[in-house]
Amino acid sequence: MYDKGRMELDSLQETEIIRRIKSGDSNAYAVLVDAYKAPLFALALRMTGNLHEAEDLVQDAFLRAFDKLHSFSGRTSFYSWLYTICLNIIRDHLRCGKLRKQDTAYDIAAQPSGSPGPGSELLQQEQKLWLEKALLTLPVKHREVLILRFFQELSFRDTAAICGISENAAKKRVYQALEKLQAVFPSELWDKEEDVQ
Repeated sequence: MYDKGRMELDSLQETEIIRRIKSGDSNAYAVLVDAYKAPLFALALRMTGNLHEAEDLVQDAFLRAFDKLHSFSGRTSFYSWLYTICLNIIRDHLRCGKLRKQDTAYDIAAQPSGSPGPGSELLQQEQKLWLEKALLTLPVKHREVLILRFFQELSFRDTAAICGISENAAKKRVYQALEKLQAVFPSELWDKEEDVQ
C-alpha cells in the first residue's frame, strides 16, 4: 500500500540540500519538494478525503517548512520533521472544521498488483473505496497512525516521532485504530473475495 512517488533521498543528500538552502540557494528547495510532495499529498488526501483541500494543505506545509528551515537542527530526519509540520497543519485544519465535502471520485489506493482477473479487480476496487471511506470515519489520531504506518509504510518509530508520541503509544494507537476500522469496514466485502477466487 505504499504511496508511490517519493524520490528517495538519503540523509547526506538532504543535509547537503538543506545546507545549500540555508546558504541562500532557495532553488535547491525544489529538490525537497519533488522528493516529498507525493507522499505528503497522499497523507493529506487520506486525512481529508478532498483533493483540493489536500493540495492546499501540502502547499501550506511546504511554505511553512521553508520559512522554518533555519530552525531545522538535523536531530531528526528531514522527512520526519516535514511530515510533522504537514500533519500539524492537517490537524489544525480538521479541528477548525473547515473541511469541504469529500471527493468520492479519487482513487489514491489504486496501484497495480500483478494481473488479477476482472472479478478480482472489481472486488479490489470496491474494497479500496470502502477502506478510504472507512478511514474518514475514524478519529483523527487513529486515522493518522494507520495512514503513516500502513499506507506510507513508516516504522513505528517514525510514526511515533511524527505524531509526537512514544513508540509504545504508537503501537497501541495502531491496534486501537485497526479495531475501530474493523468495526466499520463491511465484512461482506471479505466474504465476496472467496466467491471471486
